Amino acid sequence: MKHANWILLCLFLMCCISLQAQDEKPKQLASEELWKELPDLDRALSDSVPLDTSTVILSNIQIPRSFMRTRPNELLHAAYMDDFFHKVANRKNKSVRVVHLGDSHVRGHVLPVAVRKKLEEAWGGEAMVSTKITYQTSAYAQETGENGFIFHALGKNGATLTYFQDEAVLREVASLHPDLVILSLGTNESHGKFDGASYQLALADFHQRLCALCPGVTLLLTTPPGSYKRRMPNRVGGQVAASQRSFAASHKLPVWDLYEIVGGDVRACMNWRNARMMAKDGVHYTHEAYNLQGNLLGEAILKAYNESMKRWTK
Repeated sequence: MKHANWILLCLFLMCCISLQAQDEKPKQLASEELWKELPDLDRALSDSVPLDTSTVILSNIQIPRSFMRTRPNELLHAAYMDDFFHKVANRKNKSVRVVHLGDSHVRGHVLPVAVRKKLEEAWGGEAMVSTKITYQTSAYAQETGENGFIFHALGKNGATLTYFQDEAVLREVASLHPDLVILSLGTNESHGKFDGASYQLALADFHQRLCALCPGVTLLLTTPPGSYKRRMPNRVGGQVAASQRSFAASHKLPVWDLYEIVGGDVRACMNWRNARMMAKDGVHYTHEAYNLQGNLLGEAILKAYNESMKRWTK
C-alpha cells in the first residue's frame, strides 16, 4: 500500500513539473514579443523635444542710404538651405554647427562674429561658452555640452580656394562636424590671373571632397564685397562673383551675392569708399563695415529661415 502511494506521489509531481515546463515557453515567447514592441529608446530620446518651427523676429538691417544701385539683401536659391534649416528646427535634440571659412575678411573675426551674434540672437547660445573673440584669439566656439546652435570661423590671410582644398585643412574643417559651411572667398582670386572655367572646376573639387568628409553638409557661397586695383575699381571681382553665382545655380547651392547687393560693377567699390567704410589699401574694410556685412549676412540667412519654416508648417 505504501509502495502504491509512493508511485502515485511520483506521478503527481511529474505532472506538475511537466505543466510548469509547458507554461514557461509561452511566458518566454510573450516576453520576447513584448520586447520587440518596445520603442527605439535612442529615437524616442532624440525626438523628445518637438521641432521649433516658429519664425524669428528680423531687425531689418539697413544698407547705408548713400549706397546707390543696391539690391534686396537676400539669399539666391534660398530653398537649398531647407535641409539645414530643418536641422536648426531640431537643434534642441541635436546640435547644429556652422563653420564660416574665408580669407582676411573672415580672419579679422569681426565679420564672422557679427554673423554668429545675429544667428545666436535668433537660435540661442546655450550650446556655446560666452567668450570674447579678438584678432589674437581663435574664432572656434567652445561648446558647453548642451544641444543647440554652434558657430565656428576659420580665416586665413591671403587665402584663395586652393588653401581650403588642402587635405589637412579640409580634415580640420570636417573635425568640426559642420551642418553648414559658409565659404567667403574671391577677393584674392580677383587680384591674380582669374579663369572662370578653372575656378568652377576648383569649386567642384572642393564641394565634392567636403561632402565626402561631411555627409549631409550644406554649402553657402558668398561673393566678395569689391576692391580697388591700381586705384581703380577691380572689375575682376565681378567676374569672380558671376562665376560663383553660375556654380551655385548649376550645383543647387545657395549664394549670398554681396557684390551685387551693394552695387555691383558700377557702384560696389564706390559705395564703400564714399561711405568711408573701406581701408586705405582699397581691399580691406573698417570695423564698422565688417560688422555691417556680418549683420547683413545673418539677416539674409534668417529671412530664408523664416520662409522655410512657413513652407514647413503649411
